[in-house]
Amino acid sequence: FLFTVLITMRGLVFGAQQVIGARVALAIGPYGHTVTLLHAGREIAVSGGLGFGVAAAVQRILLTNPGVRRIRLDSGGGALSEARRLRAVILEWDLDTYTARECSSACVSAFAGGRLRYLQRGARMGVHLPRNWEVLSSNPVASGFRAELGYLHERGLPDWFLENWIRTGQQFWYPTEFQLVSSGLVSNLRGRPPPPSR
Repeated sequence: FLFTVLITMRGLVFGAQQVIGARVALAIGPYGHTVTLLHAGREIAVSGGLGFGVAAAVQRILLTNPGVRRIRLDSGGGALSEARRLRAVILEWDLDTYTARECSSACVSAFAGGRLRYLQRGARMGVHLPRNWEVLSSNPVASGFRAELGYLHERGLPDWFLENWIRTGQQFWYPTEFQLVSSGLVSNLRGRPPPPSR
């Protein structure tokens, strides 16, 4: 009886997460996104969820605006597959990446593709592990995400950073500015530190 209840509960949680994942991927409701050309054609701003179509929208703008040098990413995350497609576009066009407010979850995978990677002082970056639904696997990291972490290691992220990422599991870890810069994920900080909170 308890086994049946546990399996049912796991199924319900999985179903709820799949619905949320579909809404993010399809950019439905609050998970929508905007892609805008800024600064006289020198920057593209992507804000909102990284749902399907973001990479294609960025590519279309780049084809008609070859002077773009930087892409601003302000996103709480989205579909990892779309973040990877966006990263491929960033690498192809040799763009710098910049975050003014937040780049978390799948957004970090796209951000890592930047030639130079800027973070506004006071902005945050959050990482976490996606849930591993692989049957009979005791590894907290799904095989697909192990490949992603391996890619980030090849891009220069050190072991201590990736190990802490894994250790924090599905909870968000927001590294400090010092950790982000010392890991190499962020190349440079921009602006003054925000005023202390009261």
